[in-house]
Amino acid sequence: MRCTIAPPADLRAFLIGGWILERVILDRRAGRVYRFVGALDVGALDVGARALDTLEWHEHGRLFAGSAELEATRTMRIVSCGPLAADLLLETGDVLGHLDFARGRARVTYSCGTDRYRGIFVTGPDELWIRWRCTGATKDYVATTRCHRAGAADHVD
Repeated sequence: MRCTIAPPADLRAFLIGGWILERVILDRRAGRVYRFVGALDVGALDVGARALDTLEWHEHGRLFAGSAELEATRTMRIVSCGPLAADLLLETGDVLGHLDFARGRARVTYSCGTDRYRGIFVTGPDELWIRWRCTGATKDYVATTRCHRAGAADHVD
């Protein structure tokens, strides 16, 4: 994961909009590599009194697994906790963790049953890198994601 680290002046303003999303998933247990290519749309979520503080993170695209190509989506919520901090929530409302981008990167650890997820989020000029390392009784994978604004370089380093 190589990028220029640059803390955003305002996390909410930085995230809002459309992004091109590229993800490579290395499944160490299965000895396979998967690729997801698609879009990330981040926008205000109308949830009553929290409408100004909550963003919806919606990924949609194609997952390539060997010769198979599948449609895939994921939705999460981002609840602002200040200009450079937010809580990341699953669509179910479960909190994945607190993200603090004061230094341009944020780390989070999340447990789900016997699985442990360790993530790092890094902001750069018009790009966002995310790496999740998941280990557990049935999982052992690393997912590396690059999100960049349309018009930026269209490749994964």
